[in-house]
Amino acid sequence: MTNSTDSQAALAEQIVDLQSRLLFQEDALQEMSAQMALQAQELQVARQHIQLLNQKLTDLFFNSNSAARLRPTSGRRTIESASGAAQLCLPKKNICMAGWPI
Repeated sequence: MTNSTDSQAALAEQIVDLQSRLLFQEDALQEMSAQMALQAQELQVARQHIQLLNQKLTDLFFNSNSAARLRPTSGRRTIESASGAAQLCLPKKNICMAGWPI
């Protein structure tokens, strides 16, 4: 009978061990799920900020190109290179800025 009692005790101990492991894993999964939800929210906010900054940059670039086209060009000349980049030259001040896209 002791052999049967010992195996039942060992079996009960294994069941308790498995239950505690299962609880630990369930807790870990819940924590990971909560962390992933938080990271998803942070990622969404970052995407929105990037889209906003991209829109602002596009607007700024568009507005600066529009303003440059509206300004009088006396004393300035723009030369387009083969690559499509422009050089803005101010002859009176002997200044040229290269690499501005048109």
